[in-house]
Amino acid sequence: MLQNMTQTNPFWAAQAMLHRGIAMGQSAALPQAGATTNGASAATDELTRKKLARKQSNRDSARRSRLRKQAETVEINVKVSELEREVVALREENQRLKKRLAENEGQRERKTTK
Repeated sequence: MLQNMTQTNPFWAAQAMLHRGIAMGQSAALPQAGATTNGASAATDELTRKKLARKQSNRDSARRSRLRKQAETVEINVKVSELEREVVALREENQRLKKRLAENEGQRERKTTK
């Protein structure tokens, strides 16, 4: 029955060919255009080649996406470090200014009490 389906429908022929290759432990190398395997038609080979090419394209796209996300994470971590240093510096400046304000208020109070 499967033999009849693979002969009449290129999709099933491609599926059967992929399954045979996986079951035998063969690599999923792209077949050459126009080459036939086990009596499969050239159209089946073309479908298989396109499917495998699309899978590889998807893998490449996923890899680029992961690399982009990793770069964004590094960039965000650098920005966080910069902002943490800025917060420390601003807190120190705030403390200095509060101290200076307290000193000025003390001087003004002493002048008004005289």
